[in-house]
Amino acid sequence: MNTADRSLALLDTALRRRFSFVPVYPDETPLREADGIDLKRLLKTINNRITALYDREHCIGHSYFMDVENIGDLAHVFENKILPLLEEYFFEDVEKIRHVLGGAPFFKREEADVYLKRAFSAQPLPEHWVLDGNALNDKNTYLAVYPDDSENE
Repeated sequence: MNTADRSLALLDTALRRRFSFVPVYPDETPLREADGIDLKRLLKTINNRITALYDREHCIGHSYFMDVENIGDLAHVFENKILPLLEEYFFEDVEKIRHVLGGAPFFKREEADVYLKRAFSAQPLPEHWVLDGNALNDKNTYLAVYPDDSENE
């Protein structure tokens, strides 16, 4: 532990002695529908999966979705807020991110170029995933995140 860490630990201890810490978890109730996408179910489903794979302290807040009026707004929120946050939480492990998103096609596999295929032909290349810009603007991508009514999550 270096000096900066010790200083932060002392500050953290001092704050905890003087204040009450009340957890404030995401509240889906103020969210509505946007272009046929149930934002309440979307957020609740994502947060249930984050809780199962990581912990409750890393749930996504409802404030990200408060100003979402249409699919364009939702695509902006996912591309610039939700997906980068999930990449940080799961250390860019796209498989875990895909689990959180219910396998929805936000990402697509990118084929390795011909040179790499020849150079590493004796060994398998790691999968390389990239964000699919078309999927961000597709309503069905978001509908695939939360289960249909026949599923229980």
